[in-house]
Amino acid sequence: MSEEWLIETLTDLQAYAEEHHLRALAAHLDQAIALAHLETACGNMPCCAAPPDDTPQ
Repeated sequence: MSEEWLIETLTDLQAYAEEHHLRALAAHLDQAIALAHLETACGNMPCCAAPPDDTPQ
């Protein structure tokens, strides 16, 4: 199943944040978009993306 809708939604949210001068949110959404591209391209491979630094191991 295509996850293109997810990236489109995140991109729309980023555009809204930029239009309303929500710079920090727009930057975080930029990271979320990059991560969504990575994870959807990799499928369910667990080694595809590392957990955030603050995630307990």
